[in-house]
Amino acid sequence: LCVCAAELVFYQRRVTTASLQERSSIVTSEIECLKLDRKIQVFS
Repeated sequence: LCVCAAELVFYQRRVTTASLQERSSIVTSEIECLKLDRKIQVFS
């Protein structure tokens, strides 16, 4: 799992009250997490 996954879960709980800008940054973080996860899997 990505190191920021736990952090993202925390933010996702607030998504309903988050602004559109906050929401898009959360999605961006998730995409970066997935990319990192794939890189780790490839190199491990």
